[in-house]
Amino acid sequence: MKPVSIGRHCLVISTSILLVVAISFSIAAIATPSWQTVYLAEFQSEHEHGLWMDCTITRRYSQGKTKIKI
Repeated sequence: MKPVSIGRHCLVISTSILLVVAISFSIAAIATPSWQTVYLAEFQSEHEHGLWMDCTITRRYSQGKTKIKI
């Protein structure tokens, strides 16, 4: 084999490996709906960003219990 041919084979193999890794990351990014979650304390809401979805979840938390005497 010529040195040029060996270099081309190494380049094709390394490019193929990087291509498989890139496709795997792309499939994982599309398969998982939410990849970033932010809690907004001033609005008491949780906001999730994804490739195909943008979701806001509002949850109300009570600060304490009040006792009523009868």
